[in-house]
Amino acid sequence: MVDYLELLKRSWKGFRENLVLFLPYFLTLALSLGVIILLGLELLVMLWYTDTTINDWFSLQFLDLIQTTQFMTILIISAIIDLIAVILIKAYIGSMYIGMNKDIIERGKTESSRMFHYGRTYFKRVFIIMTYKILMYLLPLIALVFATIGLYMLSKPAGVIFGVLALFAYIAYAVIISVGLFFVYPIAAWQKGKPLDLIRESFKVVKENLSLSIITVLITLAIGLIFGIVFYLIGMPIGTFASYAITAGIGMIITIIAIYFLYFLIRVILGLILGYVLELFRYSAFIECGSIEVKREPKAPSAVKTVKKQKKK
Repeated sequence: MVDYLELLKRSWKGFRENLVLFLPYFLTLALSLGVIILLGLELLVMLWYTDTTINDWFSLQFLDLIQTTQFMTILIISAIIDLIAVILIKAYIGSMYIGMNKDIIERGKTESSRMFHYGRTYFKRVFIIMTYKILMYLLPLIALVFATIGLYMLSKPAGVIFGVLALFAYIAYAVIISVGLFFVYPIAAWQKGKPLDLIRESFKVVKENLSLSIITVLITLAIGLIFGIVFYLIGMPIGTFASYAITAGIGMIITIIAIYFLYFLIRVILGLILGYVLELFRYSAFIECGSIEVKREPKAPSAVKTVKKQKKK
């Protein structure tokens, strides 16, 4: 019988003793600045290629602008470039976390000096897995959307009925895919092989440990939902206070901004902590599936205990 509470406690302990897990997040922020710069450059190219200015965009009807070949060409190319950039960043940062989480599960600790090594080691594997995941979610959705549009053009009632049924079918499909891929990154941490084989292995592990997988997913979702509800309830009175005080003096406005900033900062920090703990919880649950054998390093005896033993002798 799996003790899920013990797994959560172990995951919390693993995070608490390895605050170095925050470092990849700061690297993500730095790389995100690069993406913002890329978006700015794409905007400049779009303005130059369409021979327009920002003022023209406000004066012209935007629907007329997006129907031009020049605008759509740059928009599609920019979207592809941005998607690739985001996937590359997520794959690199995710690769770091895979190695660091593996260290914590096996040794109880991880080091910042190893995170770039893990970023290189797992990058190709994670990048291909992420690409497969995007295609698994996106391609069926595109097919259903085009099928719905085509049927709607032939018969509106049939198109609406098919669209509603297609929506529920896609939601069910997405849930199955999400559960099936739940252990794909822990599997990638310990097992080598082609990314597609690792994806198949994830579905196999989930199928063979269905109750454990579903309970782990539900616990993860429940904790995340509780977190979201709590901060939503905390944010409601802050928003109400802001709506009444916004007409007040400059001092009150500054106070509101400070409160919102503190609220946002606390929410981000606690959200990160929760994310790290739940990710370690996922890795710990995967170990309980028994598909791999993890050799945990024995902890070295403390100096105090050694001294006591010597005194007894």
